[in-house]
Parts: sequence; structure tokens; C-alpha cells
Amino acid sequence: MIKKIKLIFTILISVFLTIIIVFFLIGYFFPPKAGLLVVSNPKADVFIDGVKVGETPYDAALKPKEVLIKIAPLDPRLTSYETRVRLVAKVKTVLQRDLAESDEKSSGILISFEKAVGKNPVISVISDPDKAQVTLDDQVRGFTPLELGSIDSGEHKLSLSLFDFITKEVNIRTYPGYKLTAFFKLAPVPPQEQPAQKSLNFKVQIVKVGKDGLNVREKPDLSSSEVGQVKEDEEYSVLEETENKEWYRIGKEDESLGWIPSQYTKKIEGN
Repeated sequence: MIKKIKLIFTILISVFLTIIIVFFLIGYFFPPKAGLLVVSNPKADVFIDGVKVGETPYDAALKPKEVLIKIAPLDPRLTSYETRVRLVAKVKTVLQRDLAESDEKSSGILISFEKAVGKNPVISVISDPDKAQVTLDDQVRGFTPLELGSIDSGEHKLSLSLFDFITKEVNIRTYPGYKLTAFFKLAPVPPQEQPAQKSLNFKVQIVKVGKDGLNVREKPDLSSSEVGQVKEDEEYSVLEETENKEWYRIGKEDESLGWIPSQYTKKIEGN
């Protein structure tokens, strides 16, 4: 009976050791993969360590290591982007880029991971330019550069905003024992194109204002701010007029001075 018990015990130990060895060998020969997602707007080629691996969106499981990633737009007028990224086993690194004619006009987000001190997830937020407002799960948390500790594991919404720059937002996933670093490259808000000036092709002379002159307004409204003054008998080009023709925007050589009531002008004959 004792021999049978010893035999069973020996078999169990052998099975247990075999399982441990198998798992060790699986981990040694088939280590856990690291996830990588590369997204761009517009579409682009993706290179890893100088080798083309596909086009965006590129989603793959790779060997954990540091790699050089290049996003090369199909449109030759746009600027390529290149960066080094450390891929971490069992977590996904995300690289998103909005490509433009220059680095200054481009924007993007890089989400990367590294081991943290302790078990709680940590979020580090960096931006170019800095001093951007950080919002996590709809709560303002501060300004970049910023590090947030004691963050719950799981899904979160992270966004950055800065005056005169386009707001960027991304969904992230935090992991126990890992520090998530989010680097935001913000793009400036493009300047609004001014509507073409309406050429009216006539000049006016200032009349009926006396020695006190006439105030020039910022907008065609008497309550608008005063931006200058014109004098009796002075001549100006009319750059624009209101629909009811009660106000003229005047100037010299297409340089706008502001708005005046048309009743204090006289059209110069021959224009």
C-alpha cells in the first residue's frame, strides 16, 4: 500500500514537473507578443527598422523590442514621420499621425508603455507644445507635462486642448504595473481664408462733416468701436459697401481704414 502511494506521489510530481517544463519551453521558444497599431491620415506606407511591412492601418503582433517606425505618405507632397518605439509584451502600442506638408502642421499621438514602480497604472502626458490642458474621463487634471498616479486599470478617454491648436482625443487602456506615456503633437488651427474683397471701382470725397471730422468705425454700426478719423474734403477708395448702401468701408491702395456712413460722402466724378 505504501509502495502504491509512493508511486502515485512520484507520478504526480513527474507530471507537475513536466507541465512546468512545457510551460517554460513554450515561454522560451514562443515568448508573448507585443501589439502594434499604426494609423495615419491620409494613407501611408509603414516601415519597421527600414523594412516595409504594409500600409496604414497596420495592426500586428511583434517580438517585444525597440523598433524604428517610419510612416511614409503615399502623397509625395506630405512629410514623413519617424520615431523609435519600445514594444512591450502583452500590451498594444498605438501610433497615430495626421500627415501634412510640414512637421509644424502635422499632428499625432504616440501611446507607449514601460514597467512602473508598484502595481497601480500610471499615466504620463507630454505634448508639443507644452502647457496644454489635460482632460481624463471628462475631468480636467492639469497641464502638460503631467504625470497621473493611482489610475484604475481599463479603458479611459484622454484629450488635450490648447488655444490656437486643434484638440486631440484618444481612447486608452491602462494595465496594472505599467506606465502609459501619451505623447501628443498638436497642430495649429489653420488660418481662416479671408473672402475676396469686392472691388467697387469708385472713390468718394468726405463732405458735410465740418472741422470736427468723421469717426471711422470697426464695423458698419454707430455703436462699433472707433478706429480712426477722416477729415472734410479727403478722398478715399470704397472697398466694400453694405447691402443697403448706407455704409462704406474705405481705404487707400486696398488698405482698409474702416467703415463710415455713406451720407457723409460724395462720389467723385470720373470714377
